[in-house]
Amino acid sequence: MSRPFDPNIPTLTEIVHPTVPPTPRPDSGASAAKDAPENAGADQEVYAQRLVQGIVQQLQGRVDGMLEHHLRDAMADVVQHALTTLTNDIRAGLQQAIETIVWRAVAAELSQAQPLCCQQSPTEAPGDAKACPQQ
Repeated sequence: MSRPFDPNIPTLTEIVHPTVPPTPRPDSGASAAKDAPENAGADQEVYAQRLVQGIVQQLQGRVDGMLEHHLRDAMADVVQHALTTLTNDIRAGLQQAIETIVWRAVAAELSQAQPLCCQQSPTEAPGDAKACPQQ
């Protein structure tokens, strides 16, 4: 699945120039010369840690948005497929149930209703009934 290039997503080739707050300078020159190597390493470590945290936060926000979008698309497809399948199953079940009910109703009605030629009149003897074509 190819997506168009998003210029807001950073690449590894971009150069980041973060702004670092100025560090306080010691008042004495001797003290500054003595602490410079230790402070420089500590400042770089703090700077690197802040830089990493900032990049991770930016990327995590974008990853969360992309993940949510992809999950919504995938879930929409799954829910639509399930809805279609469920609708078809219910429709088939209802059709079968309605057919069964109608067949039973028609059979009950036909068993109760006899053709006029097969009905016996009150004046006729039981053996004198006209021949019924359906018997």
